[in-house]
Amino acid sequence: MYRRLFAIILTMLILQPIILETSVPGIHELEENNGLSIEYIGWYSLVGTSKVYPGSRRASLLLEIRNNHNYSLSNLIGCLILPRGFSPSVGNGLCSEPMSTNGSYIRIIPPNYVFQLRYFIDVNDSVAPGQYNISVKLSYTVNSTYFEEYLSFNVTVSEYPPLDIEILDCYWEPEKVYPSTTSASLTILIKNNGESSISNGIVKFYLPGGFEPNKYIITGLRLSPGEVYSLRFTNIDIKPNTPPGLYYGYLEINATTSTEDGVEYEGYWNSSIELVISYPPEPYVEVIDTGFREKIVYNESMLVDIYVTIRNNGLQTITHILAYLYLPSDAKTLDNRSLSITTYEGQINYGDIITLTFNNINITSDNNILENLVLKLDMIMNYRGARYNVSRMYSFTLNLTKYTNYLGLVSIRWLYNGQPAVALPSSRNIEMQIVLVNYGPRTIKTIVPSIELPEGITLRDISLQSYESIPSGEVATLSIKLDISGDLEPGTYLSKLKLNLIISSDNALLFTRQDIMIPITIADPDDYIPVLDIVNAYWGRGSPQQVYPGERLVPLYIEVYNYGRYTASNVIAIISSYNTSISIIEDTISLADISPGELATASYTLDLRNTSHGIFRFNIKINYVLTIYGSYLRKELNKEIIVELRGFEGLLDKGLEIVSYSWTDQPIFPNTENVTYRINVINRNPFAIQGLNAILELPVGFYGLYKNNTIETYVQGPIQSMQEFQIDFKITVGNVEPGLYNAKLYVDYILAAGGPSKRVLEEYNVLIHINDPKDSITFIDSYWLYQSPEPGKYGQYLVVILRNNLFPSMSGIYAEVKLPDGIVFTHTNSSYGRLYPSYIGIQTTSLPSGITKLRGLPINIESIIQAPTQTSAGKGDFIVFTIPVNIIGNISIGFYNISLKMFFIDHTGNERSVDVIAKVGVSGNIKHIDMILPQRIYVRDLVNDINLTLKVMGYGNAYNVYLILYPSVPIVVPSKSLYYLGNLRSGETKIINMSLYYNPLYTASAPTTIRYGTIPLIIALSYTDELGYTHFINASISLVLYPFIKLNVYDIKAVYRDGSVKITGTIMNIGSATAERIVAYLIYDNTNASTFVGDLDPGSEATFSIEAPTEYGGSNAFLEVVYVDSYDQYHKIKIPVTIEYEKITEVTETPKPILGTTEYIVIGIVALFLAIAVYVIYRMMKQHERRLKEIQV
Repeated sequence: MYRRLFAIILTMLILQPIILETSVPGIHELEENNGLSIEYIGWYSLVGTSKVYPGSRRASLLLEIRNNHNYSLSNLIGCLILPRGFSPSVGNGLCSEPMSTNGSYIRIIPPNYVFQLRYFIDVNDSVAPGQYNISVKLSYTVNSTYFEEYLSFNVTVSEYPPLDIEILDCYWEPEKVYPSTTSASLTILIKNNGESSISNGIVKFYLPGGFEPNKYIITGLRLSPGEVYSLRFTNIDIKPNTPPGLYYGYLEINATTSTEDGVEYEGYWNSSIELVISYPPEPYVEVIDTGFREKIVYNESMLVDIYVTIRNNGLQTITHILAYLYLPSDAKTLDNRSLSITTYEGQINYGDIITLTFNNINITSDNNILENLVLKLDMIMNYRGARYNVSRMYSFTLNLTKYTNYLGLVSIRWLYNGQPAVALPSSRNIEMQIVLVNYGPRTIKTIVPSIELPEGITLRDISLQSYESIPSGEVATLSIKLDISGDLEPGTYLSKLKLNLIISSDNALLFTRQDIMIPITIADPDDYIPVLDIVNAYWGRGSPQQVYPGERLVPLYIEVYNYGRYTASNVIAIISSYNTSISIIEDTISLADISPGELATASYTLDLRNTSHGIFRFNIKINYVLTIYGSYLRKELNKEIIVELRGFEGLLDKGLEIVSYSWTDQPIFPNTENVTYRINVINRNPFAIQGLNAILELPVGFYGLYKNNTIETYVQGPIQSMQEFQIDFKITVGNVEPGLYNAKLYVDYILAAGGPSKRVLEEYNVLIHINDPKDSITFIDSYWLYQSPEPGKYGQYLVVILRNNLFPSMSGIYAEVKLPDGIVFTHTNSSYGRLYPSYIGIQTTSLPSGITKLRGLPINIESIIQAPTQTSAGKGDFIVFTIPVNIIGNISIGFYNISLKMFFIDHTGNERSVDVIAKVGVSGNIKHIDMILPQRIYVRDLVNDINLTLKVMGYGNAYNVYLILYPSVPIVVPSKSLYYLGNLRSGETKIINMSLYYNPLYTASAPTTIRYGTIPLIIALSYTDELGYTHFINASISLVLYPFIKLNVYDIKAVYRDGSVKITGTIMNIGSATAERIVAYLIYDNTNASTFVGDLDPGSEATFSIEAPTEYGGSNAFLEVVYVDSYDQYHKIKIPVTIEYEKITEVTETPKPILGTTEYIVIGIVALFLAIAVYVIYRMMKQHERRLKEIQV
């Protein structure tokens, strides 16, 4: 809208001269000799400069015109006629009113007066520079006659100022650059000598060949007139093959420039830049030392390290070195080249010393000098920030050392299997250990040994124990394994040890050979023969045992002891008897090896079938071999032994003894199939039983596998003497009475007495016990869950607890339950059903909070209601059934019997059933306790009385009844929150009177004022039923808060004094509504006075005071308080008061003493303190005001 209005106004201003010319009558045009002349033309830019450019905005045009007429001019208007491309600036027109030189507008122009016309003109950027003619039409009136005059003049549109850039300086960083210089920086200082500012320039710099990169671009150049700017071009590299000299770069600038009045145009400038590459300075590198890294290098060495130490004596810094070492013909690198190369990276400044190392050089020279070594250094130098390459060559020679023998013999020792030994004739794989010491100054890296041996000694192996290096002064152990002929005589023999060595001199290696003579000593074998003897002989295996006459395959043990120092190997003991009655079944025994101090036992097998007890003699021949230290020498020993044979005395009348008999799965009941009856027996024979066949003859009512009265079983041997064993029989128990039954046991067994053995037949009596299943499962308790039931109650849970008294295990438990008449299953609506246990276990947890059983065992509710994870029980476990029932209405309160027939698989795998009678009581239940209250309860006063009636509904009684009252909002609070009502009988009605108090203090302090409405009051009732379960009933009643006003007037004081009566007091509104327009009246004798108190909100108070002049009329008066409620109903409170009469007592004034010096001092101190306090408060207020201003800023 504003743009449209602005366009209309601008159009009107442009068309104003035309409209005036065509519409105003009586216009007179003057002749060419005008009466107005231009005295001065001012043509300036927006910033006041004398140059106006194409695109200039708000250029100022000032015309000073003289009135050459002899009469005054009035209503003069000067309107411009502009050429194409010129237009008035925004907010300005083509016409202007005259102004005086001081800037004020003038209406009448006297003769010969010079006035001014001012315009603001925009020059389009399409206007070309040059002279342009502008006309101004001057219209005015003389004596109400309209005149026009035209004046013309020229203005100049200047050309854009050129882009004038001056190069002030150009220099390198570092100061000089050389061929191969990298990362150099070139700085060019430029200055804007032009009249325009560069607002956005693009600088392009082109480098000549040999420079990298060859082009740079900088954008965003801003440069004001006269401003100096530094152009910096970094990371310039000069190629190594670029020769020193003078080179030229090319710099150009394309810029967006702006004149002083803000006219932007494009400018361009370029220039060449001189670039100088200097000659690099010569390096001064000195070789100050050469040599080997190793302390000693021999003329036959490998892996030698040659070092060269150099020092930088020049001012240049060396950053990198590539070193070449050219080797003579008698030196090669590890890969057989004559050139070794190494590098060094790091700054080497003036005076710094470094060492170059050439590793792994092999030398094979016949001389003590290594000649014609040539070193070439290719170096990268850095001088004053410039980097360049340079090379230098050096030559030198090195000294070598001749080799002498290093190794010496330290000791010789013999080992066999790692233990100290001696060499004996016939020794095999015996080890001779030679210890050598390195007497040389260098480390021996490797020894390759060989040996020449005398006749009769054969080499098995020769090696070093460790193939690690042998430093100077350290020892090496050489292991030589030999075989010695059994025909070689004891004595000393010489052998020649040949050693090929590789010696290390630091990293260098020397290859050489050294021979050493070694003595070999063969010991006498007679010094090492073991001494054997028989130290004991007895009957038995491993330990002495009793052997009886007539026994077959009897063991005879002898013990052979080695008293010598060495082991007797391959020992064989052969026995022969002097008694013809003894038959030797096995006479030759191998005892293997017997170590020194070791006891060996030989076991011979004899047959004593034709012998009697007595003393027996035997001859023992022992053959053995000496095998120490790899030798093999045979020896023999003969000796006689004596052994006694005794008779057996422990045999009883019968060979077996019955220890016990019982069922393996106790207890066993009638009608049990396939149970095991076990008889524990001891073998009292002196010999083992090889096998036993047993037959059990059963009493009537007991059966075997095929319904027969005998059972046969076999016990596999051997059964050792005095060993206890079991005989098991599988028996089926019929429908027999519980008790003890007799059975016969027949046994037939074979004794292992040797040879054909011995058969024995025997007979024994045993007893069979059958348990009574009666009372195996007993009833423990029953109770109802959650609440006591009553006739007509549905969805109840009855818990029956049983205990397993006898059965070790019961699995797959379920019960057929027969309920009494009047009680049915919830899910079948019949009195018969099947259930599985809801809980089985020997330990139980307490009921959840709020449910406590009066008697019996506490059971976890979750385990009762949910299905258990198993239906098996052990002995002593409790079995709990949870029965969901409905109690129909035709049953009376009392106790009833429930029949449970338990079915399960017992510990024997037989299906078993047990009848159990459970007793349950139906004690009655409280359906509901009805709470009866008035239909509406109003809170109209501070104290409100209501009656609550409780009535017990149902068959049961309520015990320990508690009534709890509490408000949800404490506007109305009960006088008593907790009531103990004791016990309530079924159908009993109890009335409780309660007082409710209105709480005005809450209304005053509450965030939201509540004057009226409905307020909930919560009533909680707690009681215990017949079974001890605690129940809670929560209810709420609605209290209607009726707005009421209750004023309490207190602190009343009435006094008659000095001819007037005065009464004061306080009024407090303790109601729930606002008392409006309260007026207090004093009625005393014939005098009435009042005061207006105003409105009083609930919980608020106000004071009043009434005073009236009157005669004293006694002590009786009345105070009336009149107020209006919310419905504009007036209310009055009349209160009698007692007037107290006060007599006026004349008071004689004591003359005040004149102030003394002390009083004046105190007054001065107080005044000074007050002044200081005022000053401090003023300062604090100023500081606080200052901080507030800072915060606002």
